[in-house]
Amino acid sequence: MAQCDDPAARTSASKIDEVKSLLTEQNCFNTSTTFDGPVLINFDVDEEQSLTFNLSNDKGEKVQFMLKKGGFLVDRSQSGIANFNDDFPVAHQVQLGNTKVNSIEIYVDAASLEIFINEGEIVLTELVFPSEPYTKANLKKAGADFCISPILPVRTKP
Repeated sequence: MAQCDDPAARTSASKIDEVKSLLTEQNCFNTSTTFDGPVLINFDVDEEQSLTFNLSNDKGEKVQFMLKKGGFLVDRSQSGIANFNDDFPVAHQVQLGNTKVNSIEIYVDAASLEIFINEGEIVLTELVFPSEPYTKANLKKAGADFCISPILPVRTKP
């Protein structure tokens, strides 16, 4: 395995082009909305570089996302079934350093959250086990918007 000693070196990831063909119409909101099934949620981030966003369900289970200058946090401590391991219900934080965040995309399905910051410059995967699907999205930032695009189901042959 090769070693890189450059602290500024980073890898990045990108989505496969076929994902775009699975997205349906996009609707944008400025505070909260409900949704059903797998979705893509995206944000354009302004100069202030801060926002708080929640996904939740009718049982009060939730995942919180927070962007503040210098860091991005995903808190899954109240995400649903999490008592199977003491290390699972935690908040994960990514130090952004001097990275200016322009966009955040969150792919939401039944048990995973795929997060792409700046089109894949930074990528996170979070596993979650809600006892029922997340159906509510709430943005806590005046004057900001988020957009949701439902994702068509993919069928595979048995």
